Amino acid sequence: MIERVILLRCTERSQASVAEVAERILGLLRGLPEVASAAVDRPGDPATQAEWDLRVTVRFADEAALATYAEDPVHSAFVASYLFPRTDARKAWTFRTGA
Repeated sequence: MIERVILLRCTERSQASVAEVAERILGLLRGLPEVASAAVDRPGDPATQAEWDLRVTVRFADEAALATYAEDPVHSAFVASYLFPRTDARKAWTFRTGA
């Protein structure tokens, strides 16, 4: 299993705005067949909240599914037209689970 972890800081940091971004991300991810599971979480402590608004965790069956996701035109369009304009910081890492 492959896990992609993305941290996001929203340009508009109100509860309502961050919640809307989270809902849209989940809506997109749940519609992509290569995504095995997805979760969007809020910070759990003040230090994290000062820096980040959302953690997105996306799981894939294997590297091929991750590659398909990375090249998916719906995913790419969402990131370019919706996510980038609403976030001013993004960090992402990929892990192999069960190591």
